[in-house]
Amino acid sequence: MATFSKAVILGVALALTACQGQPASEEAEPTASRPAPEVRHDTEELAQTFPALGAPVSASWITFNNDSDEASRLRLAWIDAVVQVTPETMAGLVERGNAEDLGHRPAVQKALESELPPGPFLTGVELNMRFGALRRSTRVFLDVPAETVVLQSSIAGQ
Repeated sequence: MATFSKAVILGVALALTACQGQPASEEAEPTASRPAPEVRHDTEELAQTFPALGAPVSASWITFNNDSDEASRLRLAWIDAVVQVTPETMAGLVERGNAEDLGHRPAVQKALESELPPGPFLTGVELNMRFGALRRSTRVFLDVPAETVVLQSSIAGQ
């Protein structure tokens, strides 16, 4: 009986470990049936969605969803964005974001990888919360010298 319990516990632990560490953007990689998302450069909709960006200087961003995944009953929509902000906006984000260099790099979709600044990137829970909203979860990365904000965001029910 004790061996069976240990085996069950080990199996659950392995299953939980296997589920961790998957980048959020990996779930929505374009497949052969789904074309690569179009890279957008307008900033108005992005600034409305994420008011903490202030008035962005420039942006490269994409949206994508799981509409083609008929097996999933939960509808999700994602935004990956690389946004240059004003020096004042960056200063405010750093000052109020309680962010630090944890050695993490954003994992945006391939269409945006060439837009990423070199880093290092500041990130943190409080900073993420400033860009979240009802049903929206966002990971935020700041490259302070490049005055660039990188967002990886998802929203349920869209």
